Amino acid sequence: MTKFNYKKWITEQKYGKQPHLFEQEDKEKKDDKKDDKKDDKKDDKKPKKDDKKPKKDDKKPKKKDDKPSTPDKPKSSITCYGCENGQIITDSGFNNSNSSGVCGTVNGVTMYDDQNNTNLSSCGSTSGSLSGSCFPIVATKCAGTGSPIGTQGSFPCAMIDGQPADQSLVGQQIKHDGTIIQGSTSVWTVDSVDLNTDNGPTYQGINAFPNSSLTTQGAQCATSGSSTGCDNTDFDVTSSCGQDHLMGGPLGNIGGANSWTTWLTAQANAFNGSAGCYQFGAIQNFSLAQITPTANCPALPGLSQFGSYGGENNQGNCHPEIGVKRKFAKAKWALCMQNKCAGGSQAGC
Repeated sequence: MTKFNYKKWITEQKYGKQPHLFEQEDKEKKDDKKDDKKDDKKDDKKPKKDDKKPKKDDKKPKKKDDKPSTPDKPKSSITCYGCENGQIITDSGFNNSNSSGVCGTVNGVTMYDDQNNTNLSSCGSTSGSLSGSCFPIVATKCAGTGSPIGTQGSFPCAMIDGQPADQSLVGQQIKHDGTIIQGSTSVWTVDSVDLNTDNGPTYQGINAFPNSSLTTQGAQCATSGSSTGCDNTDFDVTSSCGQDHLMGGPLGNIGGANSWTTWLTAQANAFNGSAGCYQFGAIQNFSLAQITPTANCPALPGLSQFGSYGGENNQGNCHPEIGVKRKFAKAKWALCMQNKCAGGSQAGC
């Protein structure tokens, strides 16, 4: 059907047919239509850029990152905790722990980086039928199998001879009484008792009060001294006890040899006098009582791996950290000498 050309019709009405005016215009329009159709066909045939074949990168799977991950930098030495025969033991020979808080093992005992780890909460737990107070004890192993002699451990909620711990226990030997832990051969010397911390409510809350039942009856450290005990050379700063606790102990640099000479001479004189081996127990009680934390002078972080120590002098001034460390070292030296001189002829040996 031919499209009606209004403009052409009006012109013809006025002037007659004028084909020369409209033939070129009609031809151009027809040509335009043909070109449009051709362009449409070309567009349909011509593939779009987006329809091209996938790139090589699309076919190839992305390469995995073959570079090894950068390992974490090792942490500095940390103190870890384990449970052996109903008491918490510590070890500072680990550099780090895994995501579960496990540092490793010591003589088959799993060690954790937090003393409050849930795996240690029931260490030495019992029926929970008792109630009352219990105070944490820090003690050093002096006899028995398992962890090495000299290992320091803690009893967070113990009863000793049926009673909560108090300061009179410092320097005494304790062992398991067999009601909670059976068959243990370990003997421990009490280093400190923290009377500022009552763990009774905590352990009653987890149905584990007390978590250790200990006794002083029959508890005796292994004797390393000969039948004649020790002599004046054992009071020298270069002797085994002096080297282990005063000069080369875990507390670090707490004074040179000359800083101990006068004090060691006084202890030798007391030992050879009437005090004998009783002198060593007195040193432990006196030194540890001096560094018992108070409300005014709480425990120092620098000794936390050894126990809770701080305290103040008679004037109410807090002991400096080096002073606390030296007093603690004296107590450890006295315990070493107590074992070394056992069996001698002096009083109390």
